[in-house]
Amino acid sequence: MSDLRITTLDNGLTVATERVPGALSVAAGVWVGVGARDEPAEISGVSHFLEHLLFKGTADRSAQDISRTIDRHGGDINAFTTKEYTAYYTRLPARHLTVATDLLGDVVSSPSLRAEDVDTERQVILEEIAMDDDLPDEVAHRVFGEQLFPHHPLGRDTAGAPETVSSITPEDVRSFFGRRYVGDSMVVSIAGPHDHDTMLEAIASAFGGIARGAAVRGRQAPPPPGTDRFVEDSSEQVQIIIGGRALARGDEAREALDVVNHVLGGGLSSRLFEEIRERRGLVYSVQ
Repeated sequence: MSDLRITTLDNGLTVATERVPGALSVAAGVWVGVGARDEPAEISGVSHFLEHLLFKGTADRSAQDISRTIDRHGGDINAFTTKEYTAYYTRLPARHLTVATDLLGDVVSSPSLRAEDVDTERQVILEEIAMDDDLPDEVAHRVFGEQLFPHHPLGRDTAGAPETVSSITPEDVRSFFGRRYVGDSMVVSIAGPHDHDTMLEAIASAFGGIARGAAVRGRQAPPPPGTDRFVEDSSEQVQIIIGGRALARGDEAREALDVVNHVLGGGLSSRLFEEIRERRGLVYSVQ
């Protein structure tokens, strides 16, 4: 039985603590309820841009301070951006609970967001987009998303487009951070061998500077899917995607869909793999 407790702090921040007796490490994560679908078209990619910038330094720590603190204590820290949320997480030996919470709280609540860092990281993100352009399977999935959710934020690439990333200003980033990174739009989760009160106290101390407020979502349902689309390039293989919209996240039949997905294409024993690769030898990978 899970030993999980949910607490809401005075600033609206939701904290989920789970005591795991015997664990030798502590893991903590911050889940911010904002992603690529929440961005204005003209600054598409700003959520992902901001995720990069939060590790460039805070009011009290430089980027080197952040990385060296994690390395010195034998842990790791990372982040990722999705269509609907952005996550920051770290894991360290259990004895370094406050190191984990203090560092994560500082990164998320007090980023420096310096103009020179925006310009530097812009080039990194443009290279990241260019790298995906060199991968035919990435291009195919990007085009598929555009056709599945045409003229809608869900159809945009999470990293943004080169033209929008190139035009995002430091003020755009700061404004987006101020409006979206607020208490009522965040969940902090932490698991380790410590008792709940100890973990909650560490989170409350590290994240007390987060302002209260609810980010205005304004999410709209997407229009009907678009039509088939074909892209020609000089690659040696053909990438084929056949798909459509499935069930809502909360649908009771979601688990049944997962089973169907696995039977069809989710492993080495799936019907697609056995027929298309093993029997016919037509492809290297299928899913």
